[in-house]
Amino acid sequence: MSEPDIPDDVRRLLQRHIQSVAELEVLLLLHGKPGAWRSDEAARELRFAGDAVGHLLDGLVSKGFLQVDDSGYRFGPVDAPRTDGTARLAAVYLERRVAVTTAIHTQPPAAIRAFADAFRIKKE
Repeated sequence: MSEPDIPDDVRRLLQRHIQSVAELEVLLLLHGKPGAWRSDEAARELRFAGDAVGHLLDGLVSKGFLQVDDSGYRFGPVDAPRTDGTARLAAVYLERRVAVTTAIHTQPPAAIRAFADAFRIKKE
């Protein structure tokens, strides 16, 4: 692995689950600052538009990274790979921010990835 590269496991996590740097920032905010977050609080913290943050939070819930209840959104992945992967992603992002954001910007859009995945041969 050369210096600007990111580890394969982090790259796979990005490719499978993270579609934008804004989505990454929301995920890492809730990962790094535990507790319940309302959409408007996260928007203020990140200096993002409130509507956009609500959409991103809901997307991360549907992807299994966050939980939501009456008190707000909180980091609470549905499985250990998401929990461990997010911790690893956060550490790599601190050291290689440009490499991580470049990986996000250069990956194909989700629709193209889904189309390509339809042709993958899966083990039974």
